[in-house]
Amino acid sequence: MKPLTIFVVVLSFFLLNLTHCFYLPGVPIENFSEGQSVNLFVNKLTSSKTLIPYDYYYLPFPQPESLQLQPENLGEILRGDRIMNSVYNIKMLQNKKCEIIKSIDFSQKQIYNFDRFIEDEYRVNMILDNLPAMTRQNYDPNDKTVFKYLPGFPLGIKGDIDEDPSTPKNENYLNNHLELKILYHTPDKDEDLHQIVGFQVNAKSMSHKKIRGNWICQEDSRKSITQNNKARGTRIVWSYDVIWESSDIKWGNRWDSSLMKETNSNNHLYSVINSILLVLALSTIVIGIIYRALKKDLKKYDQENELLNNVSGWKVLNTDVFRAPAHPMFLSVCIGIGTQMVGIFVRMNIQETYQISLGIYAEA
Repeated sequence: MKPLTIFVVVLSFFLLNLTHCFYLPGVPIENFSEGQSVNLFVNKLTSSKTLIPYDYYYLPFPQPESLQLQPENLGEILRGDRIMNSVYNIKMLQNKKCEIIKSIDFSQKQIYNFDRFIEDEYRVNMILDNLPAMTRQNYDPNDKTVFKYLPGFPLGIKGDIDEDPSTPKNENYLNNHLELKILYHTPDKDEDLHQIVGFQVNAKSMSHKKIRGNWICQEDSRKSITQNNKARGTRIVWSYDVIWESSDIKWGNRWDSSLMKETNSNNHLYSVINSILLVLALSTIVIGIIYRALKKDLKKYDQENELLNNVSGWKVLNTDVFRAPAHPMFLSVCIGIGTQMVGIFVRMNIQETYQISLGIYAEA
């Protein structure tokens, strides 16, 4: 092997140690075996009405023992995501029915915050295996086979006696029960390895009844958090279901439903208008500052003769920018010597590295 080849190899390994790699979530395929834990992360609260996002735990949701902020990629940071761990315990292919998370007694202020967020139409966002939680709804009332997908799920429902007689207009209902429907695909039927290809959430408002020390879900009743409850506080029981469903969707197409989601066009319109107004305001300020500075400088240069008589000391440098130095040859020699010294230093380091590589090759 030639010495130059050895040097290139050693230098490549040296430069390789200085590099940093990054990971794109969702790119590699992750397989799960039956019974393996699947992490469910919570994300921010968003609203198309207020356009102001909040952290998930800004509201007093049930929390794990220690909150851990998950690492985020550049896109998630720009979107303002706040991905954190949750209290949901999910295992591959293990269905759960009315799994109780916690029973919490909320104060009047906490109930008021829930009620206010429901009025502002906030939605909750979650992530499972890098897939965002989606809510599936019928796109056409006359055609039950066509669906639309909405990101996240509503925090609660506002009463509307016209659409649903069981929900009076003056009451809001908190969605304290989640039906987590997870779609999975098994590429090889002979192996116990499965891939998650869909994550749908059906949020429900549900009352719970305690029988013999255990909480029981009452699916035919809803949990109101307004009127008397808001005045005196109330107890809310949080629960969830886990439903695993086999699907023919392949891993490469699992993002189709998320990419074809229906979004509120007003969000884009407001964002574009806000960006244009912000750019115009900042441009106007910068142009005004530059104009005032140039106008002031031009006024000074118009009175150059008078200015030179009044300026002394280091301020005279503004007129010496394009003036040749008194000893140009001496300045050129100094610059040349400095450049030569830098070149010698770089050459010595390269030569030392080359000799080290030769020594390694000789020992080998």
